Amino acid sequence: MNLLSKRNSLRMFYFSYWSIIVYLIMVVPYQLKDIYSNFQIGIILFVLIAFKFLSIPLFSKQKISKNFIYSLIGILSVSTLLIPFVYNYFYALVLLGIIIAIVSNYIISYFDMIKVKTYRKYLGSFRVYGSIGGFTLFVLLMLNLDIFYIIFFFIFLFLLSSTIIIYRSKKIYKVKNIDSEKKLFNFSSYYWVIAILLLGVMQFYHSFFGIYLIEYGDYESFDINFLLATGIFFEIIALFVAYKFLKKYDLKNVFLLATFITGIRLICFDLFLDNFYVLIIVQSLHFFTMGLFFPSLLNLIKKYNHFNLNQALQFYNGFVDGLLKSSLLFGLSFLVFQNIFISLGIIIAILPLFYKYVQKV
Repeated sequence: MNLLSKRNSLRMFYFSYWSIIVYLIMVVPYQLKDIYSNFQIGIILFVLIAFKFLSIPLFSKQKISKNFIYSLIGILSVSTLLIPFVYNYFYALVLLGIIIAIVSNYIISYFDMIKVKTYRKYLGSFRVYGSIGGFTLFVLLMLNLDIFYIIFFFIFLFLLSSTIIIYRSKKIYKVKNIDSEKKLFNFSSYYWVIAILLLGVMQFYHSFFGIYLIEYGDYESFDINFLLATGIFFEIIALFVAYKFLKKYDLKNVFLLATFITGIRLICFDLFLDNFYVLIIVQSLHFFTMGLFFPSLLNLIKKYNHFNLNQALQFYNGFVDGLLKSSLLFGLSFLVFQNIFISLGIIIAILPLFYKYVQKV
């Protein structure tokens, strides 16, 4: 078995790439807690996510070559490694956030295209490796290793895997801008409305998770990393079995059930904030939030919108999971007060019940 085969390199790429993203949007915020206000952290998170939507239009007229892809990979690696050294420089963090957002979204769109074109049969399996990478990140943090060396480890794997994939790729793809496809986004489609609200709220939850537990609970870094690792562990399990749920049960019902349980999860998180063991159970419900919600959402998009799969991923990554989600996250960063998640949980839990009621009327 060739450990550095193109398929294994692609697995390593998703493992390392998503570990880097998890570090940026889940670990960096609570490391900045003692330096910046929640509003300032909200700005940093906003640019890290929102500017994804600029990546494809910005490079749409660029001549694509292997050297161009290599340069973007290098920019993302260097920018990420610089983050721990500029914690005390707000505007440097904002600038790096913008660069990382733009470059990272183009990179994931490009490698998603390689995945779609080369291994369509194995599409679902690659995402699991991203979750395993995030889980590994929190395990290393629990071991109290220096954050720079942890990030350097993932950056090394990212550079190695991406270089191998590009080197072995015979064809250089061009990721096309899809302005003409924006009509496919329809707010009247219930799954888009639910997706935007849930993605924004859960990004707020994960990014301010550590800050919230420190401010309103009695938790140390080990406890926070353990709880975050628990959530991703159950996400991994769910991604392995999600196809069975989607195959056996109605796609809409799985989507709505995952949404409802996510709402209950948020409510219980706030109600039992002081009980570490209950919070472990609450985090296990990430099985539904990410493990079932995300695959069911993508399948609904594919089912109701008949357009190129890579364009769909680009549109989702840049606009929905980028600009709209980050805007909601930024708005919520003003509202970091005790019991905020009870309110958000009630809203999320009501959404599928409201949809079911409207369907019956």
